[in-house]
Amino acid sequence: MSSDRRDFLKFLFTGSALGVGLSPFEILLKSAVLRTSNQAHAQTIQNKFYFNLTFPGAPNRLPYDLFLDPYGTGSNIQPSLGVANCFGSTNGSSIYDKPDYQSFRISKHNILAPWLWGQKMPTSDGFKFIHELMDNAIIIQGVRTASPGHSLSMTRYEESDNLTVAGSLADSSYSPFNAVDMDSDYSFKSKKGSFVTPVNNSIDYNIISELMSNFKNDRIRNFNNYNDTVSKSFNTALDNLNYDSGLKSPSSLNLKKTYLGALDLMTSTIQDFSTVWQTSLNKYKGVLEQASLDQTQFSGFLDKPIGVVQDSRTKTYAIGDDEKLCLNEDLRSMLNKDSCIRMAAGFAVAEFIANTKYASAVNFSVYEPRVNIQDTASGPANSRGITHDQHTVGVMVSTLTNAILFRSLSSCLYEFKKFLKTQSVGYNFDNTLIRMNGEFARSVRSDGTGTDHGWQSSNCMIFSGMIDKPAIVGRIYKDGFSHGLHGMDNSGSWGVGAPITINGITDTLTQGHIISTVSALLGIPTPAKNSPPLFRIRNSKAEIISEDLKLKVIV
Repeated sequence: MSSDRRDFLKFLFTGSALGVGLSPFEILLKSAVLRTSNQAHAQTIQNKFYFNLTFPGAPNRLPYDLFLDPYGTGSNIQPSLGVANCFGSTNGSSIYDKPDYQSFRISKHNILAPWLWGQKMPTSDGFKFIHELMDNAIIIQGVRTASPGHSLSMTRYEESDNLTVAGSLADSSYSPFNAVDMDSDYSFKSKKGSFVTPVNNSIDYNIISELMSNFKNDRIRNFNNYNDTVSKSFNTALDNLNYDSGLKSPSSLNLKKTYLGALDLMTSTIQDFSTVWQTSLNKYKGVLEQASLDQTQFSGFLDKPIGVVQDSRTKTYAIGDDEKLCLNEDLRSMLNKDSCIRMAAGFAVAEFIANTKYASAVNFSVYEPRVNIQDTASGPANSRGITHDQHTVGVMVSTLTNAILFRSLSSCLYEFKKFLKTQSVGYNFDNTLIRMNGEFARSVRSDGTGTDHGWQSSNCMIFSGMIDKPAIVGRIYKDGFSHGLHGMDNSGSWGVGAPITINGITDTLTQGHIISTVSALLGIPTPAKNSPPLFRIRNSKAEIISEDLKLKVIV
């Protein structure tokens, strides 16, 4: 470390030098300036952001990220009534009256995707095709969790050897909040004593203000009163450092400029939480409201009435453990502008954190859709959540609600990606990794009445600017009945994990492979040391370890 940088940091971390003591303000200031000083001196510091989305209860993933035969011809698909990702009509009916399985070919990448990827999502730029997100996506399938339980399966996606991915990343970062957790059900474990800051997942109040409350002491409230004094003191010290060290370390001349930029950013952020929060929240709420209600841009889902004659309904319309029937004549009437609105809070917080670099990781729990269900012939429709744990949610209702959930999620991902690429002054899309997974897949029931714990078949989806060549990796069996789901007839293809060879070793994928892959892309040591990654970073981009890992269906 150069002598001028040692002097600079010695000055910075001496409370009396700033005249503000060891205060929450100084913690924020040190974070901003240490980051810029490291960059100015070309020092290595962890510069990756991890946004981890969880789905407690594990939704049916068929409509979105279960690619059953992405590189094949479609001949290996074995459908059943429970394997559906859109709707169809019987004998040219004017309504959608049956669950259906359809693929859409993404011609740009020559990938067969679930039908949803060929539909449009609302964005602040107008309607966009959902498959635009595939440009920066990796899907890992055929993962066996080895545990049918919810909490243990979720934990194993993030934790190994008493260390979590977010904890490992925080240990290599420097930020006021090492990580932020929004009801994710994930643990946070660090080797170096890094900590996680919990906040509630809600759109009913300003989460950013809650997050920053630890820094709102008297000194922060009186920030303007001593802002000039701090700036003058700091500027004088920087001028002296630059005079002595400018010739031997020209990059140090940028310290004053970068400090002032960080100070301006921090000042505006601290003083204007209300505007920052509402602007971001309203952006995501706007696209989420449209994603739930727009019927003109969603072929196979909302462009025709959805329903069958009530007299012919069976448990296909069952809702919840009490097996009440959904009596809505047109299932589209279930939807409302707030069906997925709570998703907005997680993305608004992630946007704030990415822009300020106040944390290296955000864990966020995605709530289930809320819809209006008429469950009695005479009573009005009541709002209720369609849980991710869809044991007795019939295939008609689950296909629609999951499609709305993932269409809404796609709109938010598009807006977040756009912000990172065009507006963020902190982390950008190239150094951000977004991961999505639940505890496991949902194993289908062949009669379409619901889904159960699919611990034989889990999957994970990753988005990042580090990914410029999409890939779907893993191995799955064509017939879920013959390989892992016993006691049910004709369960069809739903992603049961099959053996795969990595580095000469044949085994089925586990959550450890997900942990190691995410860690490799983030540039941190993996907590799952016995599971190799499926991708690596080369020339700042994700590269598959072997082309043989691309997903195949085994008969």
